[in-house]
Amino acid sequence: MKRHHVIRLALLTLACVLVLVTEAPAQIMTRQLVCPEKKIPVGWIKVDASTSPSDCGGNAWILEPYTNKSVGSAMTVCADQPTPPGWETLGFATSTGQCVDDGFRGDNIKTIIRVD
Repeated sequence: MKRHHVIRLALLTLACVLVLVTEAPAQIMTRQLVCPEKKIPVGWIKVDASTSPSDCGGNAWILEPYTNKSVGSAMTVCADQPTPPGWETLGFATSTGQCVDDGFRGDNIKTIIRVD
């Protein structure tokens, strides 16, 4: 009987680990880093900028998909991005840690929400 409990516990533990490490296909690639001269792919939006010299010489964009978000989901994105169809802008803010590049002027981020 004790051995039966050990086996059951081991199987339960294995199942929990598999659930935690398995990702849904839409969530596998959540961000990508691109150089600004590349066109932003359809369904992606700029959510940050990287000034690390190893990333496009200190001028890179960090993109995140918006098409895999459910209605009611909110995202904080760079304010210079157009609001995608089916999304609404909630407001603008200034951040010194997100979407900061050489042309930092304030009101550099905005929050958008999916409505459709």
